[in-house]
Amino acid sequence: MQGLSFLYPNLDWAALCKQIRRRPAVRQRPRPAPVDSMRHWPAEWRVRWAAAFTGSEEWLSEHAHPAQQWSPAFKTRIASHLTRYRNWLSKHDPAGHPLRAYAESMTGYASTSMTTWLESLVYGLAIVEPDRDLSSLREAARAAKRRARARDKGARMATLEDLRTLGRQLRAEADSMPFGAHAATRYRDGLAISLLAARPVRIRNFASLRLGKSLIEADGVFQMFFADTKNGDPWSAPIPVDVQPGLERWLQAYRPLLIGNKDDGSVWLGMDGEALRASHLSGRTRQWAQKRLGKAVSAHLARSAFMTDLCAIDPENITIGQVMLGHRDKSTSARFYEQGKSRHAAAHLDTALDAFRMPPAAKTRKPKVR
Repeated sequence: MQGLSFLYPNLDWAALCKQIRRRPAVRQRPRPAPVDSMRHWPAEWRVRWAAAFTGSEEWLSEHAHPAQQWSPAFKTRIASHLTRYRNWLSKHDPAGHPLRAYAESMTGYASTSMTTWLESLVYGLAIVEPDRDLSSLREAARAAKRRARARDKGARMATLEDLRTLGRQLRAEADSMPFGAHAATRYRDGLAISLLAARPVRIRNFASLRLGKSLIEADGVFQMFFADTKNGDPWSAPIPVDVQPGLERWLQAYRPLLIGNKDDGSVWLGMDGEALRASHLSGRTRQWAQKRLGKAVSAHLARSAFMTDLCAIDPENITIGQVMLGHRDKSTSARFYEQGKSRHAAAHLDTALDAFRMPPAAKTRKPKVR
């Protein structure tokens, strides 16, 4: 197929390539079964955990958020950290104060990670062990939060224009390659990078795009719509005008090359015809950015790049970025706002001082005294 596409590039090989890609179901790579992270929990933990999400329970700690209001992502996070704590207990078996020993075992990890682990454990133990005294663990979580410092993203940050340019380059390279699966995957990566730079949604929603469900076409214009996001609010935005032709070409020419025995409408497909996971899409973005831009820009960092560029262009309208990124809490975007104001003020200050700066005196050569 690759050879024929190279020798006869003017012929349409889409139908033959599609037949080759349709392999028997027995040769499809089976998806791993989801792992039950709670399979090693004690029976009473399971009972209390299930009861916390079926109705109001009086024994829920006042310091924990009502479990019925937790999002699926937050619920999964709490369960995973409870499992992490159980696994640690099975390996170390500390005597006396296991929670204190568990908190001390995190020494050396990133401060933000320690804060997340400890806070998640407080929420989880308030449900599965409601009679336990968690005051010391809460104090440790507060202390870790006070010391927490986020990692510097500047070394790994790229501008949105760099990402858009990278996406266009990858799509152009795919069009110049022999028409086949390898060209399709490169075009897919370029389109994903271009779309993430223009619409920096969370990668979990981005990977879940489905034709006719979350990617809808009306009057020739595609629009993304997510009824369920991380904060529970719906999110919708049209596909940018400069990305629309690339999306149409992907759907009409390249995506059919990767469809396997069944098509569930997933926009992003892999070589095996299965829908790509969020981690795979983010990894491909990071790999191409590292190779071409010299910076490991993940899909999540594209969101930070969006806010950084917005602050540099229009820091007063930072609420636009808050809506686009789906931030319900204003404090999440506040640090970008303060950063943008300081840069804007510094630029104005430099402009004002330029009027008072004297030009450098011209150097004159003094005659030598003989």
